[in-house]
Amino acid sequence: APIQESQPGSQIGGDDATGQPRPTVDSAGAPSAQDEQGAKPAAKGKTATYKSDEYRVEVTFPRNLKVVNSRAGRISDTDADHNGSDRQSQSSDDQGSWKAFAGKDEDGKRLLTLKVPDQQARFQLGVSRSTQGLSHCKDQPTGAAGDTETSRTIDDVPFRRYEVTEAGENGYRMMQSYRATYGEACYAIDLIASGEGDAGDGEAQKQALEDLQSVIDGIRFNK
Repeated sequence: APIQESQPGSQIGGDDATGQPRPTVDSAGAPSAQDEQGAKPAAKGKTATYKSDEYRVEVTFPRNLKVVNSRAGRISDTDADHNGSDRQSQSSDDQGSWKAFAGKDEDGKRLLTLKVPDQQARFQLGVSRSTQGLSHCKDQPTGAAGDTETSRTIDDVPFRRYEVTEAGENGYRMMQSYRATYGEACYAIDLIASGEGDAGDGEAQKQALEDLQSVIDGIRFNK
């Protein structure tokens, strides 16, 4: 089954209207994804690159990741059949808003969605130029403790970072989210992994999120 995503306007903290517990937020004291200390090396082997001139961003990622969605840009790789090709595509399993926890008035666009093979784990990149999207770009979800907020620099752009774990009867969802304003746009990066049972047993999901850090290392903003 596809990963279930929060609908626009959803909040966390306390119990929701269905009686299910809302997410808890974990501390995320990680160093910059691209700082010399603590940084993971860029992914080796075959890669592909998504580039959007309209939104001044490009993402280099391992070829083994499945492209679920790509918009407002093109993907190039080492395949002659795909080099420089445009992929304005959206898979039927790519549902939801442009970022996790998007407010109902925050219009935006999901630019890129990548899925880890054989795992319910994905990388999502979204952007918004709306007034609401910009003004609330770096807001943490309602109920998140302020002292858990950390920062991470991606290609010299400072991002606000937080981690969220949602638990319910049907399983759990782990998220690492990054938010930044750059060039009069709000950029939202979400790494999401879900599984059944208890989140404390989700070693495969944790490893999938760790592997997706290589995608963050491949993000570049065009000046």
